[in-house]
Amino acid sequence: MHDLLLLPNEYIEFVGVPREISGQLESLRSLSITVVSPSLLDIVSELFPRLTHLNLWMDFETRVYPPIPNDEGIIGKGALKLKKLEVLTLCPVTGFLNLSSCSLPRLHTLYCGSFLRRWHTHISPFVHTHGSRIKVLDLDNFTNLYPSSSSSSNLILPLGFWELVPRLELLRIGLGHTTFVELPNKDHPLEWLIDIDETRKAEQFVDAVGIWARRGDKGGPSQITLNADYVRMIDPGDVGGEVGTILHGLKQHGTVLVDKAGKPFEYRT
Repeated sequence: MHDLLLLPNEYIEFVGVPREISGQLESLRSLSITVVSPSLLDIVSELFPRLTHLNLWMDFETRVYPPIPNDEGIIGKGALKLKKLEVLTLCPVTGFLNLSSCSLPRLHTLYCGSFLRRWHTHISPFVHTHGSRIKVLDLDNFTNLYPSSSSSSNLILPLGFWELVPRLELLRIGLGHTTFVELPNKDHPLEWLIDIDETRKAEQFVDAVGIWARRGDKGGPSQITLNADYVRMIDPGDVGGEVGTILHGLKQHGTVLVDKAGKPFEYRT
């Protein structure tokens, strides 16, 4: 992975000198880069057309760096156009890019940190545009911003979400902070569900996995990964026996609970 910080005061050098070695740049497959203006994403697309993996740090705070020539009025309008990109990691520091305008025909894996406040404005439009090809969706780090259960800390995945991601096999998300309005159909390929929240109490366990134990004829993962201390000392009699009911339901559906190392939790039902 090559690391590069792209600053506005280096803009002319970046778009000029590198063209002299464009043949070498075009051979790059993996890149980690920090950009301070969305407009520079077009240059990234031009100079690194063969990227398959991109780690993109976005720091669009214009007061920190000198302005880019002819950059006024175009914040948020830059777009990635990478025909070979398969894995995209988005790490917003300040600001975000317009994902729906990107052209990423081979993208199958998306990681996004600190995403919650940008779900409706950026991530959801991206899923509507590119979701049909996504196999891995990793939505991370919003429980650090909103550690308590409140209206601001919850993500609601709406009706039709699973139809937008018909190839999704792995979803990593905070289960205790996410509301699934509906579950996937039986033939949906969702295989792995990874919880980024910490499950410390029986009530948190019920909130996190209960819906998957009661899914009836709907689809669901064959494996749920929990970041959990509670599960190591789980008691089916907790919460009036509801924990035991959930464990039985998961077993009936063939869903296994595992820890972060992939080791199944042992419990009696």
